[in-house]
Amino acid sequence: MNIIDGLKSVAGKVVKKVTDKRKPIKQEQADSDLLHFWKKQLEADRRVKKPFDAWFDKWNSEYEAGRSFDNLSDIATNDKTPRTIVNFPRMIIESQVDSVVPDPDFKAVAKDDEMPVATLKNYCMYVVRSANPSLDEINLGNERRTMKYGISFIKVHWNNAIKKAGYIGDIELSNPHPKDIIPNHGAKDMGMDDMEHYHHVTNRHVKYILRKWPHLTKREIEDKAVLYREFDEMVGDQRINVTDQESGDKEANLNKYTIIETTYLDEDGDICKLWWSGDLLIKHIPKFFYRRDEKGNPIATEVLEEDLQVRAGINPQTGEPIMKTVPAGTEVEYYIPKSWDLVAIPFIPRDKCWWPVSMMEDIHDLNESIKKILYTIEEGYLRGRKKIIVSSEEIKQKILDPFSEIIVSGDPQSVHEVELGPGTDGLVLMEKMKEYLQLITGATNAALGMRTPGSTSGKQELVYVEQAAQKISLKGVYKAAAYKRLYRVIADFAMAFCDDDRPFRLAGDREQEIYGSFNRLNLLKDLKGNIVFPDLDIETTAEPAFMKAKGEVFNNLVLLAGQGRFESTPSNLFLIKVLDKLGVPHLKDLIASMTAEIEQQKAMAQGQGQPGGAQSPQTQPQGQPGQPLPDQPGGQPVGQFGGQGDQPQLDPAIAEALGQNPQLVQALYSLSPDAQQAFFLASPEQQAQMLIQLQQSLQGGIR
Repeated sequence: MNIIDGLKSVAGKVVKKVTDKRKPIKQEQADSDLLHFWKKQLEADRRVKKPFDAWFDKWNSEYEAGRSFDNLSDIATNDKTPRTIVNFPRMIIESQVDSVVPDPDFKAVAKDDEMPVATLKNYCMYVVRSANPSLDEINLGNERRTMKYGISFIKVHWNNAIKKAGYIGDIELSNPHPKDIIPNHGAKDMGMDDMEHYHHVTNRHVKYILRKWPHLTKREIEDKAVLYREFDEMVGDQRINVTDQESGDKEANLNKYTIIETTYLDEDGDICKLWWSGDLLIKHIPKFFYRRDEKGNPIATEVLEEDLQVRAGINPQTGEPIMKTVPAGTEVEYYIPKSWDLVAIPFIPRDKCWWPVSMMEDIHDLNESIKKILYTIEEGYLRGRKKIIVSSEEIKQKILDPFSEIIVSGDPQSVHEVELGPGTDGLVLMEKMKEYLQLITGATNAALGMRTPGSTSGKQELVYVEQAAQKISLKGVYKAAAYKRLYRVIADFAMAFCDDDRPFRLAGDREQEIYGSFNRLNLLKDLKGNIVFPDLDIETTAEPAFMKAKGEVFNNLVLLAGQGRFESTPSNLFLIKVLDKLGVPHLKDLIASMTAEIEQQKAMAQGQGQPGGAQSPQTQPQGQPGQPLPDQPGGQPVGQFGGQGDQPQLDPAIAEALGQNPQLVQALYSLSPDAQQAFFLASPEQQAQMLIQLQQSLQGGIR
């Protein structure tokens, strides 16, 4: 090596050392700039949300029977404190809590996607039922929050720290408090279509932070992190700019710090996440739903490690999917969701505002009036409805009357008594205010479990309940729409992250457990040479839940059983399916059982008279299709079990004989449902014998 090459080598090493030193400096500066930007954003977003946080505190106080007056114009009465609170807000809210979680219906867009989409649905249902807390528990909490604050949230998380048999990572659910969610200022669409970012703020102990992010040190947290006390509890004032570093016991690691999870959209519209606190950058994941290569860079495709069987269309003869082998080494795209991981459930959306109207906002003034009226009545009785006016303190001390108020006037001529009357006007006014509350909310006496004054019959009480349910039903529509978005987000997480075979368990037909496994790669299909994920729609019912009480459900099921509605007939099956769509619980297993028994009955009827179950030639002559039963006299169609399209198909000879004898048709449909069912499921020979017997009975009756 000559001297020139040696100098170049030394120079290169010097440049490399300087570059290596500059990299951490550049990264540190980039992190500082990133935190500075989001700190300014957070403060701006918090200021805009401040009035709503104050409302949340007020509504929570009223729900918990706060002992203070609002809407007072007389400053001198501001020091009055009510002794007794009738907590109408809590009674109304608790009477309208809907414990039913809307069930989703996953529907494939293409026929060959039906089976994998059904597996995806089963896995998503297992996720929500086995979550901790479960979706049922989250729903109960959110029902109260939706009515109290006007909004509640369900958030979907991916926890990569979970390790189970055969796979890593799992989907989790939570319901953040409305005070802990801060959207970007200027967002006006509660459906989040115009939202650019949101902050999820929580206060956590140091122990939790160190477990969650082991790469942090206690010293880093204490030096850089901040604490916002307002996120610790529901308080009356919002200290926007105040932080406190001295919360808790430092020696026991119980001091708290505020962790902000900021979720935002980048220039490509992809979801990104940032965890931080003050000057502490905890974790930053640009393009959250993307996978990473060895260097941590986002990648949009993967290379299959093994051969993979995928769908490639439908066989027109069998209707079954056509399978195709995709060889190992094929590059396919990852599924990249674009949806937010946060779902909002509103009470009444507010025009051009992100935060909806709450029930507490509707009933606040009336509840305050009731509180003041009750205070006035109670004070009157405690002070006494009779006033005794005396001239001196000496005379006052001699009078012992606990039911009267004694007033010293100082005028010797003013000694007398004043009767104020029974004071019933206040009770009448309070009852009228209560009626207005019920008119607004639909929480009638019947809905509250109380007898309605003036009601003389159970039927009249039922009308009151139905009217109340009609007012409440609008809330169920918003709830169903929100759960539709939730199930879509859960499905997105499953298709984006769920590698390997993940087992699931569901309660199936006749209480038998259904076991299966889910792997996102099993959803892939070949579409004109492209390996893609299937399209699917998700539906939820918007009907308000009813028959929620176990006693009510039991009584109605017993009533149906007594009417023979659980017997396996097409007409009964149609009725049970209608009741299931309306929201009556515990019917899905019955539907599956009845469907299987009806199919078995049809198969047995078609196979009678032939070895091995072959169909009799008389049952369906070659080239001559079966014919429907003629209409009943009067033009009414007959034989329609379970709706249009289920009309029984008869042998042509049987149908022709019935068509020439309307009286026989009328007699046939005068039989019991069981006898009719036995006729339609019988072979043509047996049907002919039944008709002969029926004709003979008619002739005997005519004689």
